[in-house]
Amino acid sequence: MRFKRSDLPGILIATVAPAALFALFVVSFGLQHHHGTPLLGAMAGNIAGGGATFAIFSRFVRRWDRVIVSFALLVTCVVGVLALQQTGNDHTALSTAF
Repeated sequence: MRFKRSDLPGILIATVAPAALFALFVVSFGLQHHHGTPLLGAMAGNIAGGGATFAIFSRFVRRWDRVIVSFALLVTCVVGVLALQQTGNDHTALSTAF
């Protein structure tokens, strides 16, 4: 099978997205201190499987702006919740709305 230019986003997604999503998951749930437990390994495997599936089917994505906006909304929600937790307002309706 020959690689096409449309395969470049899939290659990027397969290499970068699982690690970035796992880092986002660890930071959003505060799992930095779960050393020696199977939780991190299991979650890394599940996220990598999802990232690989998305990378395989990325060849068929026609509108990348929707994918980018969805990922940006996810990151914005996580950053918003973390910011509200740092300010001490983590029990407000705004922080639970995210």
